[in-house]
Amino acid sequence: MQRPEAIPVSEVIRLLRNKIARNPGDLDAGLMLGSALYKTGDLAGSASAFKALLSQQPGHSHALLLLARTEARSGHITEALEVLAHAQQVDASNTQAWQVAAALASDARKWPELQRIGSGWTKAHPTSHEAWQTLSRAYFEESQFSEAITAYAKVLDLQPGDPSVLIGAARLEIAAQQYQQARRHLDAARNIAPDSPELLYSLCRVHHMTGELDAAEDYCRRAIAARPGFATAYVELGTLREGRLNDTEIQAVDKMFKDESVHPEYRVMLGFTLGDALDRKGELERAFNTWDEANNINRKISEQEGFVYQRQIVEREAELLAGIFANSVELNPGALSTDGPRPIFVVGMPRSGTTLIESILASHSEVYGAGELPTLYDIHEELMAVARDQGIETARE
Repeated sequence: MQRPEAIPVSEVIRLLRNKIARNPGDLDAGLMLGSALYKTGDLAGSASAFKALLSQQPGHSHALLLLARTEARSGHITEALEVLAHAQQVDASNTQAWQVAAALASDARKWPELQRIGSGWTKAHPTSHEAWQTLSRAYFEESQFSEAITAYAKVLDLQPGDPSVLIGAARLEIAAQQYQQARRHLDAARNIAPDSPELLYSLCRVHHMTGELDAAEDYCRRAIAARPGFATAYVELGTLREGRLNDTEIQAVDKMFKDESVHPEYRVMLGFTLGDALDRKGELERAFNTWDEANNINRKISEQEGFVYQRQIVEREAELLAGIFANSVELNPGALSTDGPRPIFVVGMPRSGTTLIESILASHSEVYGAGELPTLYDIHEELMAVARDQGIETARE
């Protein structure tokens, strides 16, 4: 028996349009029309079909998800996230609405939006480890490490004994400089998966941060051996070796840097690592070309997050800052008491070098390192905001 020939998509679309024209309330036909147009690449037509359906039934969760998919494929990420937010309100139990939104927000690097999604998702699905991971990630990307660790504690409760979860907790703790807690979680993971590349890399990181450089390098090389092409492990190795990589290692880094399938953030780090290694070898022109390329990738990432370099604004900021402190009163502090501890401030230096100076000072038996003071940045931002909005004189007051 001969199989009937398939109806061309164009004919299917015509039939569906006619059916909807006769019965505008036919929601199934509206769904099929939107999907058929999506398959042909007519994204504008597909979106219009789904919007027409939703104008009749705003709470149609399936149509909302399909419209969000169409908007996302069209590059309209903000619109897709708005549609998904509506879908979450319509049916908070629909896990897909949260999952797709989290993936879109992460890819678009919209961290406040990801935080909103994670917060809502954990309330709607308090036993979902994926929801708590999303919320923790959002906090982490905004450098809110305490909040990230608190959210991740729920993941640990929901996924006990999972080595990847234990390693994830350790990484957060390393970022928050909670090295003892990180070691405890890594020791627990080592009992379960001793040869895990992620474990070995995380052990490298914690040993590096605590000054055990030989052990850190050993773990780093073991991580690379366990997973050739481990981008961040090569970056860490380059840092530990201060750019002194051998030819085989340089070739591996170069290959990953040129691979556009590698995550852009990793490519940036690989580019700087490669540039440092080439600089060490005396290949200066190639090193600078590599740094330029890495900076170009980094610039695109920044633009994606809304950070665009604008020279006039930057120069105006410098003028405002100079104006605030023009004709400032000379400080003549009195004699300091030596009866108790007092702070030592390392100021007036470029971004690099302060940690080294702090380490040198902290090598004294009576001096303790306290790290950077993030409050200074907050004070600066508040002061500059007043200068921009109300003028230099108000800021000086």
